Amino acid sequence: MLVKDQKVKSLSTFRPNVLLGAYTCLQIRLILERSAGFYMMTIVFPGVVIVALSWSSFFVPLSLLAVKLCIAFTSALSGLVLHILCRTALAPVLKNVSYVTVIDIWITSCLLYVVCALVVQLVLVSRAATQQHLEVRLQSALECDI
Repeated sequence: MLVKDQKVKSLSTFRPNVLLGAYTCLQIRLILERSAGFYMMTIVFPGVVIVALSWSSFFVPLSLLAVKLCIAFTSALSGLVLHILCRTALAPVLKNVSYVTVIDIWITSCLLYVVCALVVQLVLVSRAATQQHLEVRLQSALECDI
């Protein structure tokens, strides 16, 4: 039984020499290779792009707050959609098993990186807003003293 992405490389016969004579035997050597292109294009590459996009929001200046948060939330939603897609749409291709597979670890780690980037962005924005609010209050207090 061959899986969809696997190919048989060689099939041969041989004659072993044993104590009682030479008998014809059939030797089957199966060398299976799986083409990884499908998984690279549907799972790995989108995961890398989504994580890179989420962490690229750190290079956007704080003055563009809406852009930073838009990138962070969009990449978080994209990571969630990729996770759901691997569970539902790719179910005929990926076998449902009871144990954790490499693809599960990959998708979960991508989602974890994206969520961490979102949390860090929210903390940085909240801290910057609090600092800006304190500076405004300090400035107004100094103006009242003068």
